Formats: sequence, structure tokens, C-alpha cells
Amino acid sequence: MRPDNRYNRGNTLGDLIRAKLVLTAVCRRCKHQSLLYPLSLSERFGENCPAIDIRPLLRCCACRYRSANLHETGR
Repeated sequence: MRPDNRYNRGNTLGDLIRAKLVLTAVCRRCKHQSLLYPLSLSERFGENCPAIDIRPLLRCCACRYRSANLHETGR
């Protein structure tokens, strides 16, 4: 990510839990969507982990592609 990127990199998993938001992962190849719950992710990565750092670890369960976009979504 470029240093001058306009997107806020500061949202941690703990911030998303407190705001009652979920992450929607959208595959760039096949457009498959999946909901990711920050509470379950925080058990593995910790509440202080920036949500954007999860992105390189994702893999689409439909086409197995390793590139996804992440969106914050209300429950």
C-alpha cells in the first residue's frame, strides 16, 4: 500500500468489534463474497491487528485465487 493512500489503515480488529462491523471479502477473480467476523479473527491475530493485514492471507474458497478486496460492512 502506498504511503499516500487515502484509505484509513488504522482500523484494527478490536475497532471493528466495538463498532459491530464485519468484513466482507470479495474475490477479485470470480467475485465470490464471504463474511469475516472480527471476533473470530481476533482470537487468532489479536485485537490490535490492523484489519488490512489479514488481506494477503485470504484465499477464495470458490476458485482458490489469493487476491481479495476487503470492505467493512454493518451487521
